[in-house]
Amino acid sequence: SRVTGIGVWHTGQAKFNKNLDMNILFGYTYVNPVALEPDLVFAKDDREIDYSYNSTSVDPSKKILKYRFLHTVKFDLSFDYRVFSIGMSLKYFSKIENLDKAVFEFEDATLASGGTLQPILYRNYFYNHNNGNAIVDMRLSYKFRMRHKIAIISNNIFNRWYSLRPLKAEPMRDITLQYTLNL
Repeated sequence: SRVTGIGVWHTGQAKFNKNLDMNILFGYTYVNPVALEPDLVFAKDDREIDYSYNSTSVDPSKKILKYRFLHTVKFDLSFDYRVFSIGMSLKYFSKIENLDKAVFEFEDATLASGGTLQPILYRNYFYNHNNGNAIVDMRLSYKFRMRHKIAIISNNIFNRWYSLRPLKAEPMRDITLQYTLNL
């Protein structure tokens, strides 16, 4: 396999006056992960079935490696005003282009069990909801007595149901109260 790509990152800081600062981070990554030998047999089972990239991929047409995002964007913006700070971050992951055919075969097997096994359903999500994922986080903090800080942090603030990997749902919104003491 070969993975080529490019990443561009920019960070900046602005000081509007002695009390107000802004910090910004922006990053974009593009990767092109391709299988160089898609017909190479990497395993053979006891039934003499050959396993290669082509025979085990849902979509081998573009030779994109399995479970990869081609585009990733990260953005973070925060403002500090005296002892208060507020910030937000955005993470974007493009859709997964390819995955193991075994995921769909497992779904078919659970559906064919006639109710003996709970169906494991992913195919519909992959084809109809695998359009990329944008997740927003926010944070608010207050510093006091020079060494103390209390913060409220919320990840996945819009409570978006999403999956970055097959059959693995990512965490729903969480809200954390954080105390920090600098010694």
